[in-house]
Amino acid sequence: MKNKVIIVIMVVILFSLLGKLFLNGENNKGRVKPEEISYNTMEELAEFILLENEIAVNSMGVVSDRVPVENIYAAIYVLDEQTPADTDINRQPEYVTLYPSLYTTPLEDQESPDNGKKIAYLTFDDGPSENTWKVLDILDEKNVKATFFIIGEEVSIAGEETLKEVVKRGHTLGLHTFCHDYKTIYKSVEAFLADYEKVYMEIYQITGQKPNIYRFPGGSYNSYMRSIRKEIIEEMARRGFTFNDWNVSAEDAVGTPTTYSIKKNVKKDAYRYQCPVILMHDGQSNALTTKVLGDIIDELRDNGYDFDTLDHRDPCQFNWKKK
Repeated sequence: MKNKVIIVIMVVILFSLLGKLFLNGENNKGRVKPEEISYNTMEELAEFILLENEIAVNSMGVVSDRVPVENIYAAIYVLDEQTPADTDINRQPEYVTLYPSLYTTPLEDQESPDNGKKIAYLTFDDGPSENTWKVLDILDEKNVKATFFIIGEEVSIAGEETLKEVVKRGHTLGLHTFCHDYKTIYKSVEAFLADYEKVYMEIYQITGQKPNIYRFPGGSYNSYMRSIRKEIIEEMARRGFTFNDWNVSAEDAVGTPTTYSIKKNVKKDAYRYQCPVILMHDGQSNALTTKVLGDIIDELRDNGYDFDTLDHRDPCQFNWKKK
């Protein structure tokens, strides 16, 4: 008897399912398959999504206020602009969703001059400091523009006015780091982004500028970032930032430099390049740099070089990918 009851119940369930399938088939007659739907504008797609959501809500017996179509459109626009169509967001590392303020306008494609014109790019790391003011005065005297890669923690020491003055005098700002502690910033991709968001927002809030170039502390081929180098570069590029290394170093922040050694180091390498990118420093301990900067500019100019900022040059980057 028990088995007969079970059989009857199973038959009832079977017929119930068949009836539901039949009704669904009748209801779906004439409907357009989802893949056959096309939209001429984003507004049409937004309206479709809005209606589909309302149908779903109403089918559950829930009454809700109509969401303005422009809200739906705005959400689609952001997704369309920032997420490639074939991207599976679930497969992306979590850090792509972090630090939403750390985005900038990418640098337009730049090319170094190919007509034989020689241009030198003076760059200063580790400022601002009191020495930055001396550097700025020398650059003004020589009518030269330069690029300054900023340490965020130094801004509070040197004062916000120093940073504003760099911009006021027509120079270019780049990101260097907030804390300049290698073990901290290169601990992970997330740690690097956290540090850079701090210095980026600091510069923006003080000057109103959103830098789109940066320089790694230690350059892009230092051992601290070896395991995460590729990920950092790709993520920063996705956010609009371009990094720059150098091909000439004054060695003014290494060992015990002298005015003679600084000039010698610049001279021995700069003339090997049509467009040398010269690494110098304007930190608190770099007073010697200010003493020889004028002579370095004069010598470069006497050898046929003009001067410009790095945002007008194709990126100078170490060729670490081959190593």
